[in-house]
Amino acid sequence: MTSGMRAGDLIVLASQSLEHASTLALNIAEHVALRECHPAAVFSMRMSGRELARRMLGSLGRVDLHGTRAGAWTEDERARLAAAYAELQTGGLHVHSGIGLTPTSLRTKVLKLALALKPTRLGLLVIDALELIRPSMVNGGEAALLAGITLRSLKLVAKEFQLAVMVLTQIPCIVDADDSRQPGLNGHPLAEVIGEVADVVMILHPAACSDPTQSCDAGKVTLGFNKLSDGIAGEVQLRFDRDPLRFKNLPGI
Repeated sequence: MTSGMRAGDLIVLASQSLEHASTLALNIAEHVALRECHPAAVFSMRMSGRELARRMLGSLGRVDLHGTRAGAWTEDERARLAAAYAELQTGGLHVHSGIGLTPTSLRTKVLKLALALKPTRLGLLVIDALELIRPSMVNGGEAALLAGITLRSLKLVAKEFQLAVMVLTQIPCIVDADDSRQPGLNGHPLAEVIGEVADVVMILHPAACSDPTQSCDAGKVTLGFNKLSDGIAGEVQLRFDRDPLRFKNLPGI
């Protein structure tokens, strides 16, 4: 759908559930760093470094997250966790956690990481989540205005360091009233700014039941693309696995 993430792009990943958005963003970061061999960084203000590591180990090792808490693993699971741990240790995936991140402190951290990675270039930056970034200077005004300034600052970071920046955000409504087939940003306080600044907008939402007589599959989700820099829009169907936390293509896709 995107023909790959491009340097300088600002990508907005929106969902009613930040948990779902976080899982998909981590899956994408894993792929970029470990499969495409481009360094990726995840800045999370929602989860600790330990929680992020636990999620990535479970995802890469295909191991039940509850088991990683209890330590109740089979020999096969232990082997898969060990392989996942080794892959994370040698891969170019960098994780940062903490609260109080501002656009200025974010740029400083990205600059330090970019200098440390030379001559390799950072390829992807994931930020979880937009609502938790604190503006550097607060002189009053509405939260939406301040968040809009933050969003534009993230676009500048993408351009300055020539990397793709993916920022997560939560939306109260995921379907446009005038077209129930396409997800949208209807109800999001930053819908206008996102439309102006973002190069790619992806919206994650549970797939609706087309047949009311059939039960909905809770694991099926739709990833909609309602803005791409080349003007193409559409959607793909995915399956969400809770144990381990991971998105994958539906069978046959």
